[in-house]
Amino acid sequence: MFFFILHLGKGGTMGIIYLIKPKKEQFKYIYNKTDLEKRIQKNKLRPGNERVIPKANFENIKFGRFKGSKDSLYNRYKIIFDDIELRSVINFSDNDWEKTKEFEKIVKNRCFGNYKKLINTLEWLDDKNLNMDIAEKLIFAEYKKYMLKDDRENFYKHQALA
Repeated sequence: MFFFILHLGKGGTMGIIYLIKPKKEQFKYIYNKTDLEKRIQKNKLRPGNERVIPKANFENIKFGRFKGSKDSLYNRYKIIFDDIELRSVINFSDNDWEKTKEFEKIVKNRCFGNYKKLINTLEWLDDKNLNMDIAEKLIFAEYKKYMLKDDRENFYKHQALA
């Protein structure tokens, strides 16, 4: 099977499965100022039952999905961490947003389900056995399976219509 990933360049809109890694040693909250303030306010409403607000640094990796351009995704996290490594691993066309969301769930469970996460997060990995290259290879391997499954389903739909 031919393996194809759509790349729309810097400005194109798409569904992106990505990996982000802060480059600095200093721990920073994983939220932008607005979201961080919301978390702080929620904690004030829970005296004695506050949740830890997670922080990340160069030892952590975030995976996720994003709808938009690679530039806007980069800028979103650059504001928080100053210096990041961003890998746009799989790019879906904008009209495949449902597939992007479906594939992100697969990645979350099959690729990273058994890896340690930052407290109170589902997408921030905190596992010393994982680096960006390994994470990217895990996602690519799962994507190959996903595309084979999609090809088989389309083949059977086509056969049923014939």
